Amino acid sequence: MNGTIVCKIADSREEFEQIHRLNHDTFAKEIPQHHPSLDGRLIDKFHSQNIYFICLLDGELIGMMAARDQRPFSLDAKLSELDSYLPATSGKICEIRLLSIRPEYRAKVVIGHLFGQLAEFGLEQGWTLLVISGTVRQLKLYRNVGFIPFGPLVGSEDALYQPMYLNANNEAYHRFLRLAPKCNNNSDRAIFLPGPVGIRQKVYEALAQPAISHRSKEFHALRQETVDLLCRLTRAGKAEMFVGTGTLANDVVAAQLSLLDRSGLVLSNGEFGERLIDHATRARLEFQILRGTPGTAFSLNAVRRKLKEMNSPGWLWFAHCETSTGILNDMVGLKTLAAEFNLKLCADCISSIGMTTVDLSNVYLTSGVSGKALGGLPGLALVFYHHQLKTENVKIPRYLDLALYAKQSGVPFTGSSNLLMALRTALDGFDLETRCKRIAYYSNWIRRELHACGYTLPGKAEELIPGVISVEFPPEQSSVAVAQQLEKKGISVSFNSDYLRRANRIQICLMGSLSSYDIEQLLKYLCGNEPLIEAEQK
Repeated sequence: MNGTIVCKIADSREEFEQIHRLNHDTFAKEIPQHHPSLDGRLIDKFHSQNIYFICLLDGELIGMMAARDQRPFSLDAKLSELDSYLPATSGKICEIRLLSIRPEYRAKVVIGHLFGQLAEFGLEQGWTLLVISGTVRQLKLYRNVGFIPFGPLVGSEDALYQPMYLNANNEAYHRFLRLAPKCNNNSDRAIFLPGPVGIRQKVYEALAQPAISHRSKEFHALRQETVDLLCRLTRAGKAEMFVGTGTLANDVVAAQLSLLDRSGLVLSNGEFGERLIDHATRARLEFQILRGTPGTAFSLNAVRRKLKEMNSPGWLWFAHCETSTGILNDMVGLKTLAAEFNLKLCADCISSIGMTTVDLSNVYLTSGVSGKALGGLPGLALVFYHHQLKTENVKIPRYLDLALYAKQSGVPFTGSSNLLMALRTALDGFDLETRCKRIAYYSNWIRRELHACGYTLPGKAEELIPGVISVEFPPEQSSVAVAQQLEKKGISVSFNSDYLRRANRIQICLMGSLSSYDIEQLLKYLCGNEPLIEAEQK
């Protein structure tokens, strides 16, 4: 086909108008299920609840499909006791309807894009079973797609349909994912970085809204909504936001620890544990260090032994996700140790919040950011806590004084309504459970393919966070050269940090807005028949 194909979820009046006309052409003219109308439009009875996946060619609608996961389905009215025909499922059932492609465009590429979008969206929504009434005129097509027929035919003599279902665990469904068009993340690149990450278009649109005063009621209301969502996501009691990065958030934590007049323990099993040591040193804290093996999670027994050696320590500080290696340290186990030794537990969760379950109950202080896995823009530092703060302390620089923020309702200084609105928009409808399933699916897919291609993926699978995949290259091949070649192909991976260069590794991070199309492109170049680059000396 000549021209530009755009695959998306319909969201404009013009697109819906084209949907009504294609619906009429297919289900009133071609398949006589409905009576033709004089205006050539057919509005589906579930239109207001439908999600329409569409393909446009230079702005013209050439194919569509509707999905709806609210009962009763259209098929419920046609087939009594529908559930008795279906396999048991613990997730959501979705009904697919109104599959229509203009005759001149009935090629595999169009139907592949439609089902690819459906599978991509369904993965986010947690759909585990799809049902459809397939026209008997296209039964071969539906069977080839992977649908399984059940029950008697439904409909009228002129418009007969076969009820069918497809399990989302079926390999056919996974093939759909590979047909998904590139998602709209406002970038022509596939971004596999730990930051900045791929951002959804609506987040950029929120960022572009006119700025509002940080002293206004609107700003304070927006801030409180955002804080409430963050606390609900993490089970934290309170949170403050600072204009800055994760480094600032950790400086705020260090400043608070300086008020305790107690010694502590800092854990380090990688680059970001070492940075916590640097924060503690610059804040002139009294502390000891326990270093673990990089690329291996901390042994709780080793931490317990170290704490027993110390003289009444008061706090423990660690990186939850040691991003340099992808290791996820044991938050639950460290909470237990903190309770055993009466310690105030502090956690750097900058890379883990939004990418895995983070339960901050019983955690004294936690650092986070607005970007990375939360999907906002970089620029807001987050500090979570539960306890009642003491009054502001002149020993701490004003910008680092958590109590000063709490005293002034979180806004003691100029704030950015644009960054705040972007974060608020990113959190709107944020579903951690389905997001984690999506990341796990992508991670397993990438790891399986890279293993099959002979790549070395360091770390024990049970100790790694799914969203960070390290790939180590042999001495004769440069990780930097591989990453630079991927850049030329429109794929950004992490490679330029000192710790990655030293280890001759790249990292594939799944923190941002990504699609199966992006994964397919990455694997195409890393696992193609020809090497991405010839082996060369570093």
